[in-house]
Amino acid sequence: MSEQHKRTKQIIIRVSEDEYHQLLENSLYPRLATWIRETCLGKKISKKPTHYTDKNLLAWLGRLNGNLNQIAKYINVQNKAKNQIDVLKIIAELALIRASLDQLLEIQYADKNIQK
Repeated sequence: MSEQHKRTKQIIIRVSEDEYHQLLENSLYPRLATWIRETCLGKKISKKPTHYTDKNLLAWLGRLNGNLNQIAKYINVQNKAKNQIDVLKIIAELALIRASLDQLLEIQYADKNIQK
């Protein structure tokens, strides 16, 4: 950043808890300051905004992905060994994963007040 455009001034504002969460929900950027600067100064958004993803959400999706990988490995090992695959066990595991994903979607939709 050039000397002419170096940001040296700081603005501090107070907002309520509700206002803060509303600002976070409306923000197009992971950093609230970037969104406020671009919105208030009327700058065009030059790049596609990056959306913040909850770390707990990523962890949950990672665990579900691990479960899917274990199921795929089980199927491949059983097929190579020409063993009978326990289809009911696989269906039960997939149903658990589906239920977890449905629960996750419900939480995400509830947090964002979005209609399915």
